This record gives sequence, C-alpha cells and structure tokens, in this order.
Amino acid sequence: MARPLKIAWKHPAEVFYQLYKQEVDARIAKRWQALWMLRRGERLKRVKEMVGVAHVTIQRWVRWYEAGGIEEVARHRLGSGVRPYEAWTPAQEQRLREAVSEGRFRTIGEAMAWCEKELGVAVSYKKLHYWFRRWGYRKKVPRPMAEKADVQAQEGWKKGGYWQPCRRRS
Repeated sequence: MARPLKIAWKHPAEVFYQLYKQEVDARIAKRWQALWMLRRGERLKRVKEMVGVAHVTIQRWVRWYEAGGIEEVARHRLGSGVRPYEAWTPAQEQRLREAVSEGRFRTIGEAMAWCEKELGVAVSYKKLHYWFRRWGYRKKVPRPMAEKADVQAQEGWKKGGYWQPCRRRS
C-alpha cells in the first residue's frame, strides 16, 4: 500500500477552488483542481483519475506549492518551464527573412554563421530549418536535365539563392 501524500498546506481549500474557477488556461486550471481536491482530503489515485494526469505530475505540482506557494504553481508553464522559442527580436527576424529572400545563404550552416555574426544569436540547425520551412522556404533541388532543356534559363536559376518560396497546397 502506498504511503499517504503529506502536504504542508498554506491556504484553505476555498482558495484553490476560486483559482480553479477563475483560471482561463485549462492546463493551469487542472493544477488548481488537483490541489483543491487534495486539500479537501481526496486520495491521490482519485485526483489523478479526475484531473487526467499522472500521479508524478500531481506530485510535482505539490512540490512547487510547498516550495513557493500559489505563485510558484502559477509561474510554471508548459514542458520544462522554458518559454516558447524567442531567439531573436522581431527586427532580427525581419533581417534574417530579408537575407534569406535575397538568396544570401546556400546552406543552413551559412545561415547559422550569419545569425551568430550579424544578429549575435546562436541558432541550432534544426531550429533554423524549422523556421525556414515555417516562413515558406525550401531547398532548391536540381532536376535532371532534358536533352531539349534551355541551358541559359537553368544557369540563371542556379545563380539564385539556396532557398526559394514554396508553393502552398490548397
């Protein structure tokens, strides 16, 4: 049999209930609901079934509460607590997008080096590739040359940038 969860409560159950009812973010509301139910004396097994999360998640919320109270529980966000990707400012993003559209980079490695040198931001290969795709750019890939191909037109194409806008499917 599992040992009971002992919590050093600092607030009455009504506080958690009010937070639960007022919260607009469903993920955080689950935390308040779980803490409210635990404060009322519900067993951890029942709370995890009602809230729909693993027992270790609820235990993590309890640790946050014991460490810093309500403020600590509300402070934590998704995943590891890391905010969404904010490597560059909107102005820096605009400079990078302009550089991509001008055809300044042949490889993502070149773009990574440019970001570090010009923007002062270190961006991983994967993340930069993700953003290029999100902005609608993809690698230019050479196609086999037909016998009747226009060589001049193809040479003009080769001199363009490494990334080109994608055609969006409807």
